[in-house]
Amino acid sequence: MKASRGGCRIGVDVGGTFTDVVLHDPRSGALHVAKTLTTPGDLARAVMAGVDAVLAESGKQPSDVGALLHATTVATNAILERKGARTALLTTEGFRDVLILGRQKRYETYDLYFRKPAPLTRRRHVHEVRERVDADGNVVTPIDLESLDPVADRLLAEGIESAAIVFLHSYANPDHERAPRGASPNARPIWPSRCPATSPRASGSTSAAARPSPTPSSSRSWPGISTGCGRR
Repeated sequence: MKASRGGCRIGVDVGGTFTDVVLHDPRSGALHVAKTLTTPGDLARAVMAGVDAVLAESGKQPSDVGALLHATTVATNAILERKGARTALLTTEGFRDVLILGRQKRYETYDLYFRKPAPLTRRRHVHEVRERVDADGNVVTPIDLESLDPVADRLLAEGIESAAIVFLHSYANPDHERAPRGASPNARPIWPSRCPATSPRASGSTSAAARPSPTPSSSRSWPGISTGCGRR
């Protein structure tokens, strides 16, 4: 919504069970609250129902609202409950076990019996790609796009629904992470036409999943790809 000076503000929080909506009138200082059941199949339905309810309860019109703020715990819940898409990880050759080793975060330094949480992506679904960029963004080893074809076939055979691409030092130079997503008029897409998942869902990485697109020098397009600008 287009903000207007002095207009009411609506805040929406979409949770796994309920969607909460709050309207604040800055002129009177009044707060109006509505709660609706979340609609997992289409989260917007619960949002709109909550907005309609809070407008009716406050006696306001849509034109009285100057700003709408939105937040959600749906993605967080999917990760915590491990109910997201079946996810694979593509990473730089030689760094397949970074997630499994998990040395960066120390949850309980002095607990000898502590067990680390299992990675969201299993090791058998982590695939290495021959490429390397240094910390300054210089290409040390060009990405081998032809080697991605057998990886794509393996992902489909494993029933993978989403793939995250997280290469070393891509924050300095993201070209290699973007390369498998490049468009080519001659590419033959295999996702989603050859896979049951037709849209990206919650990924095992912290990045937002992007829609699949063909590779520039390969006959493949990648499933639910997300690039993560890996910092290691």
